Amino acid sequence: ENKLFSGKISFLTQEIHPKTLFHKLNQKIQEKTQDTELNPFKMQDRKPVYAGIMLLVLCTAVSVYTTIKSRPEDPKPVVADIAPYDYQLDKTNDGYNIDFSQIRTPEKEIKVGKIAASAIKNKIKITKDDIVLKDKPQINTDVVYGTANLHFDEAKISLQKTGDVNAIVQCDQWNEKTNQCDSNWKLAEDVAFNQDEKSISFTVKHFSAYAGAHLDIINLQSNLTQGGTWTVNFQTYAQSDLIIQAVDGTNYPADLAFQSLSCGDTQIDSSRIIQNGNTITVQNYQCDGQVSNIKNTPVSGGRHWLSFTFGDTEGAMAHNFACNSGTLNAGDTCVINASQTMNNNDVITGNTGTTIQITSTGILTATIGNRFTINNPNGTVIVDASGQITGNVTINATTFTLNGSINVDGKGYALGNGTGVGGVGAGSNCFGLNCSAGGGYGGNGGNNNFTGGITYGSATAPTDLGSGAGAASSGGAGGGAVKIVVSGTATIGGTISANGVNGADIWNGGGSGGSVWIDAGTLVGSSSITANGGSAGSASYSGAGGGGRVAVTYNSIDSGTLTKQAYGGATGAQKGGAGTIYTKNKSSQTNGDLLVDNTTYNGASTTQTASSSYTFDTVTLNNYAKYVIPASTSLTAATTLANNAT
Repeated sequence: ENKLFSGKISFLTQEIHPKTLFHKLNQKIQEKTQDTELNPFKMQDRKPVYAGIMLLVLCTAVSVYTTIKSRPEDPKPVVADIAPYDYQLDKTNDGYNIDFSQIRTPEKEIKVGKIAASAIKNKIKITKDDIVLKDKPQINTDVVYGTANLHFDEAKISLQKTGDVNAIVQCDQWNEKTNQCDSNWKLAEDVAFNQDEKSISFTVKHFSAYAGAHLDIINLQSNLTQGGTWTVNFQTYAQSDLIIQAVDGTNYPADLAFQSLSCGDTQIDSSRIIQNGNTITVQNYQCDGQVSNIKNTPVSGGRHWLSFTFGDTEGAMAHNFACNSGTLNAGDTCVINASQTMNNNDVITGNTGTTIQITSTGILTATIGNRFTINNPNGTVIVDASGQITGNVTINATTFTLNGSINVDGKGYALGNGTGVGGVGAGSNCFGLNCSAGGGYGGNGGNNNFTGGITYGSATAPTDLGSGAGAASSGGAGGGAVKIVVSGTATIGGTISANGVNGADIWNGGGSGGSVWIDAGTLVGSSSITANGGSAGSASYSGAGGGGRVAVTYNSIDSGTLTKQAYGGATGAQKGGAGTIYTKNKSSQTNGDLLVDNTTYNGASTTQTASSSYTFDTVTLNNYAKYVIPASTSLTAATTLANNAT
């Protein structure tokens, strides 16, 4: 027995070791065979009988062991025979509620919990039929889970949300001990849901784990050539109406010509596609597990925008930039030879070795206050003679050549707007009519009956827009902002201006100058940079704008000398204060130099910003510059004053 049996026999209700079973059977045999003549354990001369009985007992034990071990180890739980009832689990303070309908699990055995999506141990991946639909989706609710012993007709779940939700995802094998899904998450296609600003609600018929997810459907930004094909790839989940709109200044058919819409390799039949003006609609669209795409032809050059709506996802955006010729691909040249309007935060992105060229007939422009970027850090940007940039711009390049112009005059804050906006009101010297003071930025705005605008922003790294004059009637916008970052050589052969606008009539002040910041490896050029304030509309009734801010930093100067100005506005009841000009040779200077110069204008002050203290190698105050250091700040430098400067 010691050699034949070494484990345990598992019964549904108890465990009996085979050796114990053997001895119990032995005992029963002795009880039934009281006659010693028939008792094999006392009949030393009847070994065959003893051996036969022992073999029978052994076979019986092995038979029992084999039969029991073949039974399922984890039998399906039996639902308790109790009357169904409705049960509400109120966990409002924890961010969820569950209403069970006709639950057949005893109340004391109802086990439900929740966990923050960020606490899930394994990576979330959503699948359908073993196809990965979304890797690392954005989960915008907590995860609510329950044990497998919950038996009910329906359960309505309410979950607080932290962002947009357009799908319900579920895990069929949630591991409460490890806080992870032991199976893949999958899209709960048959679960409809409702949501408001704070929560989502949905109804399920079984339980493991559920959460609300936001599944991005747009995944492509494109750069291409005018007249080519713009393909936008996207993914949808479940079924809903698909609505695609040309937006943000893009129009069908003037800017885009629709080609096709496809689910995977299958093109959607034209009879299902409804095009009405700038809107394309496909009702009851479904393309799970495959990548959809829409193809358009850019009829015009420049930027194009499409908005996608599907289910609860609204306004997901895709965009491109179409060169008039060439592309933005590596090693290619993107030619811009027509006027193209950029919107706020638009980006033209090059690749390694890309050249972006604005020809003599090319213009990149943006409306007042809007900014865009030419991002070509491993390539070249060229603005040919007569080529223009007339919008607030940031340029990143290895090599930059400006033979045309960058002009952002009046592209800063509009009249009556900005951190340094001028005062306005009915003044005694304005015959009881509204008249305004000048806008401030690098220098203070000129006063009239009201105070000119304040200074703000950085003297060493200026990026702010200039401020408008007080809004008496019209005119007086602030200058815009230009930032040029070049790791190699920046050749400035053309002009850069960010001037404030003059007051349009006698009652209006001038806008402040804006920002120009150039940071180059090697600086070449003999052109001009200006960020001057605008004049008032009258020398008697309104104030002039303060000067803006200019900063030029470099490792070396190859040749030429740039002319830099940040004067206050020339005309007004008070002229504008001088702006600031900062220069630094990064290879030889520690702190750089500051120049404050107001040419011949005896105007407002230049107040160092209240939150900033500065250290420069030198500070030069010249030509009626009036530099004010607030009590809470300091200025450390070797200082030179000349020509009525204070």
